[in-house]
Amino acid sequence: MSMGEQPLFEAVQDGNDETKDMEGVVEIQDTASANKVDDKSLRGEYTWVIEDWSQIKEPKKYSENFEIGTHLWRLLVCPQGMNAPGQLSVFLDSPEAAFAPANLNPTASFKLTIINQKTPGQGDYWKESSHKWSQTETDWGFSQCMLLAELHDPERGFIVNDTLKIKVEITVQRDERYYYDSRKETGYVGLKNQGATCYMNSLLQYLYHLPYFRKAVYHMPTSENDEPTTSLPLALQSLFYKLQYSRTPVSTKDLTKSFGWSTMDAFMQHDVQELNRVLCEKLEEKMKGTRVERVINELFEGHTLNYLECVAVDYKSSRRESFMDLQLDVKGCSDIYDSFDRYTQVEMMDGENQYKAEGYGLQDARKGVLFDQLPPVLQLQLKRFEYDFARDTMVKINDRYEFYDELDLDRGDGKYLSPQADRSVRNQYKLHSVLVHSGGVHGGHYYAYIRPDGKTWLKFDDTAVTIEDGSKALEEQFGGEDEPGGSPAGRLQGPVQEGEQQQQQPLAGTPLMPKQRLKFTKFSNAYMLVYVRLSDWPRYMAPVAKDGIAPYLLERLEAEQREKERRQKEKQEAHLYCHVRIATDADIAQQVGSSQWFDLVDYDQLPPSRTFRVRKLTRFSDFKQQVAAQLGVPEDAQRYWVWQQRQNKTYRPTSRLKPDEESAHIVDLREHREMGHTTAKHALMDLRLYLEIPWPPESPVQTPNRQEINLFFKYYDPQAESLKYVGHRYVLKSYKVCEIFPLMAKLAGLPLDTPLQAYEEVKWEPTVMICAIDPQFTLHQEAQLESGDIICFQKAVPDLPQAAAAAADDSSGLIKAAPESMDLDEEQQQQQTAQQAAQQQQDLQQQVQQQLAAAQNHPHAELLQCTFPRVPEFLSYIRSRRQVTFRRLEEPKEPGLQLELLREDSYDTVAAALAAKLGLPDPTHLRLTQHNAYSNMPQRTPMKFREKSSLQGMLQHAGHATDTLYYELLDMPLPQLEQLKSLRVHFHNDKTEFVGEHVVRLPRDACVGDVLAELGSRLGEEYKGRQLRLLEVYHSKIYKVGRDLLLLLPLEMVEFILNSDRGRQLRLLEVYHSKIYKVFEPSEEIANMDANYWLIRAEPVPPDEAVPLPPGHRLIHVYHNRSPKPDAAAAAAAAAAAANNNDAAAADGAAAPPATPANSGGGGFVSGSGGGGFVSGSGAAAGPLATFGDPFLLRIAPDETLGQVKARIQQKLGVAAAEFATWRAAFVSIRAAPEFLGDDEVLASRFAAADSQHAVAESNYLGLAHEDKGVRRPASSANRYTYERPVKIYN
Repeated sequence: MSMGEQPLFEAVQDGNDETKDMEGVVEIQDTASANKVDDKSLRGEYTWVIEDWSQIKEPKKYSENFEIGTHLWRLLVCPQGMNAPGQLSVFLDSPEAAFAPANLNPTASFKLTIINQKTPGQGDYWKESSHKWSQTETDWGFSQCMLLAELHDPERGFIVNDTLKIKVEITVQRDERYYYDSRKETGYVGLKNQGATCYMNSLLQYLYHLPYFRKAVYHMPTSENDEPTTSLPLALQSLFYKLQYSRTPVSTKDLTKSFGWSTMDAFMQHDVQELNRVLCEKLEEKMKGTRVERVINELFEGHTLNYLECVAVDYKSSRRESFMDLQLDVKGCSDIYDSFDRYTQVEMMDGENQYKAEGYGLQDARKGVLFDQLPPVLQLQLKRFEYDFARDTMVKINDRYEFYDELDLDRGDGKYLSPQADRSVRNQYKLHSVLVHSGGVHGGHYYAYIRPDGKTWLKFDDTAVTIEDGSKALEEQFGGEDEPGGSPAGRLQGPVQEGEQQQQQPLAGTPLMPKQRLKFTKFSNAYMLVYVRLSDWPRYMAPVAKDGIAPYLLERLEAEQREKERRQKEKQEAHLYCHVRIATDADIAQQVGSSQWFDLVDYDQLPPSRTFRVRKLTRFSDFKQQVAAQLGVPEDAQRYWVWQQRQNKTYRPTSRLKPDEESAHIVDLREHREMGHTTAKHALMDLRLYLEIPWPPESPVQTPNRQEINLFFKYYDPQAESLKYVGHRYVLKSYKVCEIFPLMAKLAGLPLDTPLQAYEEVKWEPTVMICAIDPQFTLHQEAQLESGDIICFQKAVPDLPQAAAAAADDSSGLIKAAPESMDLDEEQQQQQTAQQAAQQQQDLQQQVQQQLAAAQNHPHAELLQCTFPRVPEFLSYIRSRRQVTFRRLEEPKEPGLQLELLREDSYDTVAAALAAKLGLPDPTHLRLTQHNAYSNMPQRTPMKFREKSSLQGMLQHAGHATDTLYYELLDMPLPQLEQLKSLRVHFHNDKTEFVGEHVVRLPRDACVGDVLAELGSRLGEEYKGRQLRLLEVYHSKIYKVGRDLLLLLPLEMVEFILNSDRGRQLRLLEVYHSKIYKVFEPSEEIANMDANYWLIRAEPVPPDEAVPLPPGHRLIHVYHNRSPKPDAAAAAAAAAAAANNNDAAAADGAAAPPATPANSGGGGFVSGSGGGGFVSGSGAAAGPLATFGDPFLLRIAPDETLGQVKARIQQKLGVAAAEFATWRAAFVSIRAAPEFLGDDEVLASRFAAADSQHAVAESNYLGLAHEDKGVRRPASSANRYTYERPVKIYN
């Protein structure tokens, strides 16, 4: 059903006062009462009854733990006083303050009372205090609470029947730094910042507080199968619902995931207006074909009338354009009305800028823009950023700019409105939102001031929501300068002195010179304003209740909200609970040999059924009932062990829970808690226990005694290369290791007489230590085994002959020939020594043969053929192995291939393994690049040959371990390549278009002259002596040109990209950010040329630009300047003007629209229309001047006009006439603002004479301003995998 048939909101009468009250007031009342903290939950009392008081001998006595105000407490009493003889000392203790983080430690006031048991409530003795408990102050109270003489006086009645009663009353005080409730204080909640999403948070808060827009979002159709992370409508619906009903700040992660954004996108700040346009365009697409199809247009769309009328003849032209927001000038405007005056300013087209009307010729004309229809919600972007020509960069305009609580666009008898505008609509607007940017052009912070009810201003700064005075939203966001002592917000670095007309205003304690005053620039100011028409306020700002949400959606959102509140409640009460994790033999058996190789169990991999969330005041006996119900283990069969971390960083179940511990509260077991964490998540209690039950289930129940130890057993099979857990057993300490071999064989399912070898697991880090155990050692005394130790055993493997290594090296038996000059005695002595060595070698070989024969007869001799015949070798391999992913450097996002390697593997081993996988015969033809752990992409610099000694070093980046490497296939060995200089040359054709890339490799110690000789020998006769001109380009500007440099391109490159340019000269340019930058002399070494930083560009030299040039001719630099996309009216009018000036027939006399911010977009060059295909004319340009694309050189003759030059440019670049008509040209100098030239002006007169035949970038160039339609390739100095990232919503 269309919006006209069934509107989202019914019309509201202006006289209805209830409907005029905005939604914010209603929400504050409802949500504040719903979220009000129950103060009773923060108060409580506890009475401690101490019996047998006179029998207490210990100096300190604690009460049991009790809970008040979501915190655990206990009382501490010192019967003989604490450093105060004759006094009773009483303290209130927080048992968890010693290890809890600061935000979880309590602050409370308390009252300690010694109860008079004879006259309760009348003769009591009490004292009060308050305190903030901390890790250093875990108890607080009174060391001199009461005289012991008074306490023991029978007449006073404090002790009756040897019983003392102490009562404590506690009131916990919340720390507002951690418990500020914006919903309670303001009725609204904020949005969490993901890193740099403050701009998005401000926009979302503004859109949410347009109830009509919010209700439209609620009615966008979604399905039950949609997920918020993939469905933009559902994500936005969920976000708005949470903003409306959640009690805590809302996350935007689901929304950004539905955008298709990655984590990196969340850390990239964008323009809030850009996101507003992109988001609304995407929502418009999603709303098509639904009942809310035209809501965005209904809210934000207005229309302007662009007109042109001749002064002396009856010729008029107009075009109606739509807009969703307006960009208003700030610079040169004192307030918002000045901006609207400039927006609708009439421009005269006369003199050289006359308009050529069809049938009338050149005529004086007026052109301008008026508003045909204004929208109900007026979005105004203030143009706070512009280009600084002197510094060649963008700057922020912090000038004072006033705007008002109400905006009257009917002022001046409707001077802003077109004659066709509906004058019955009162265009009186009320300020709704002010989006503020604080900072500079390179970064800053966004926040918003919003008035949901039209009365009260609220500041939305990410998660913080506060009520603010109206001056904060208006006057303090005007910008300008601030005096010392004024508002501290928005001050920039450094004072600025004003002239003598200002009065002196000295800082306190800092006298100033007379007639001087310091001021500070405020960098926080309004960037976007939102006004709502007063007559439409009741309709578009009417409250949205739950009945305004689609029923199926409401049910889903309410369920999600209940689940979120449940999780939040669990989080708030987390410090009252303990997570008890239980591991059994079945869990150990499941992990060992699959995910766990050393130790016994990884608690983080246990199934959820093994984790119990219990209150800390639960008795352990009650906990055992929960275990019995959930795991089916009877209470009397449960036997619990606690884990202990040993000095070698291993964990072992070393001792059982004592009977008194099993009867205590869970919190009393805090000495067994996991101490490895200090964060709030694990700070309070994470108890890990080993539950000993018969395993396998048919195993008998073991009853240990003090003479036994509990050992855990793993069995290793070398042939299967498997390790498995086979159980635990109690064995006598006095047993020898060989005496438990039958037990171990039985556990492994082996014959009882199987020869075994046993090893003890000692440590895993930094190196594996698995120690063999002598079978004749006693378990406890000699092998030093104790409860919790792990024995790995296997079938016995015969020992290799000890003499094998010596036999392998028989070099000692080789005798060198005696020199001819050697004496006879020396020769005889050497022969005797040789005979003795030969006999020793023969004896050694015989010994080896005997030992090998003995090994062959061993029952498990076949195990020697296994890859890892023994446990230590196998576990060392397990610890060293790494699963490494190799990806092609050109395809870093592809899955790649995987290899299993060892972290000790050398560079050569890794390269050889990869080459074998790829079928590459020579591993040196591979080049590897490390992984960047932060960007998740390759590092910019590849590894040198054998730069890293091991795989472990290759997989390290900034202290982070990775599992990815990238590879390239080279056409020559890497060591040889590293001795050469590689230059990547980009070739551009006659149209300056990028064609392809070619790699040229040269010796590193060569100079440019050597390059000429080397390339000349590789090219055919036809290309010898062809010129290459080398230029230095930077940011789309040519900085310097070499006239005498001759270079030759390789033949294969020329044949690929220059078939049509045979016999022509070529020139080589060095480019960085689209600017030709540097000259290379023939004697300069090429080692200084950074091909990764600069872009080397080659192009054919046009015949008319070949040196030497004719007298008076010169080459000028021509650069492209980025200009926003022109509107259709501007394009059509400029095309018509171009056609008229070229004597072409035009379909009608369409007029060029006025050069206002509406059609110029606020960027590029702004001037009148001079025909000839360019929107140009005399005068200075305003707006950004950002270069892009590929600059080029152009020859101009001494008497050539701009019109003639433009014709040659259009032909050179091959731009269509209709598109070229929207381009604008200017003479640009770095020392002054761009200046527009008429078509009949001689262009050479504008360029200063120079000694060379080329212009110099620092002096001047010809700028072409137009829309950037090209693919944005990364700069050569940038990471080759990063691109410019505009705001984009992918899903």
